[in-house]
Amino acid sequence: MVPIDEEIEIRPVRTVRNLSPSEQTAAKITNTSVGVNNTALPEQVAILPLQTGQKLIQNANNACILLQRDSTSNPIHGYGGRGHSSCGSISMIVGRPTNYGYAYPNIDTDSATLYISQKSDIDRNMSIAPGNIGMSTAESAIAMKADSVRMTSRFGIKIVTGLNPSFQNGPPSPAMKRTMGIELNAGNQDGAYVVGGKTISALQPIPKGDNLVLFLKELSERVDNLSAALDKFIDEQKLFNLSAQSHVHPFHGVPSPTLMTTHLQVSHLFGMFPKNEISTNRKNISTDSSNYLDESGQLYINSAYNRTT
Repeated sequence: MVPIDEEIEIRPVRTVRNLSPSEQTAAKITNTSVGVNNTALPEQVAILPLQTGQKLIQNANNACILLQRDSTSNPIHGYGGRGHSSCGSISMIVGRPTNYGYAYPNIDTDSATLYISQKSDIDRNMSIAPGNIGMSTAESAIAMKADSVRMTSRFGIKIVTGLNPSFQNGPPSPAMKRTMGIELNAGNQDGAYVVGGKTISALQPIPKGDNLVLFLKELSERVDNLSAALDKFIDEQKLFNLSAQSHVHPFHGVPSPTLMTTHLQVSHLFGMFPKNEISTNRKNISTDSSNYLDESGQLYINSAYNRTT
């Protein structure tokens, strides 16, 4: 598993006021108010060596749009690097590293990237765990990566799979013949771990709330019925025990009158809660377990497709 508790490096704020005099001179900065109110601000920007099939749109503040064929790194990377057709891509990038004076786009090290590709191995390119869905191979893809990613909506957000599939790169893969799920994978985890001698999947099905509530209500009712029966049995058993403790025999060979009376009371209790009702309740619990807790059950509490860590 990938560890989920790691220290996060916070990027320091850097403005022209942080530059030394020599750095300001090199950047042709004559006063420290430059850049205020979003005016032009000279910054160091790495050179991006272009190939003939690439087109670059960029500004002086390390933000660019690169039109090319599939590649999330250097020109030899991805399907574009292998000379494939039908793999056009768009990279919107901010913050390419400037350490060496030049830098190709790199989805791992650039500050933030929005990547769109007609054909890509996006999971492999981003080192994403296969999970239950598996790896995306030679499929169109959209990827986002940044220090923080937020999606907001005033009226709701829908994440939908399997809607109107279209295939520009050949016939659909066998995987598309079944519904693919949604995975919420915090920590990019996969595989399993052991707790108390039990093997636990790192990526588990998400429960269906309504089905889970129905199961818990029915189970609670059946447990309550058993508790009520046991409670009454204990009361009557205490009475019988007291009668047995104080019983007397007026004549040898004649049953005790006190025990006979208590016996009739306890027998009446067993008549109210006959063994066949207890047996029926156990069968109902078994049926509920199959219906709600087995994958083949009509009201299985777990999602067949969606998983989370």
